[in-house]
Amino acid sequence: MSREVGVVALVVGTVVALHAHLPPNVAAGDLLVAAALLLLAQGFARDVRRRAATRAEPSGRTVTCVCVESLVGLGTIVAGLGLGLGWARLRVKMAPLTWAMGAAAVGAFGVAVREVVFDWRFWRFRREADHGASVAWKEVDG
Repeated sequence: MSREVGVVALVVGTVVALHAHLPPNVAAGDLLVAAALLLLAQGFARDVRRRAATRAEPSGRTVTCVCVESLVGLGTIVAGLGLGLGWARLRVKMAPLTWAMGAAAVGAFGVAVREVVFDWRFWRFRREADHGASVAWKEVDG
């Protein structure tokens, strides 16, 4: 986890360094899409690192859950695209520190929910440390 927190700190530092080049006024839909892409990129990087560290074969166990990070990321992209495509022309005024705080908040959320999944069968959240791409999906009865 400390490596992941370090990467989040590096991203926040990069945003601070680039704050003069970031727009002071941005469409709400674009902001949501950017935040979601940051969250999904964080999860993807974690999955790639986990996959490279363990060369295990897929377990073949039945999975009825989805990673909360991916669920929130994809849902936010859909919401952002909906806002961006004209459902609402909202604009957000962004102070230089707001960009860094937003990046830190997205990164902290990603770290906090990295092992949380939503179980579709029982409609509940649970902790699943090994829910990466190495799990094979099968048809579920019932």
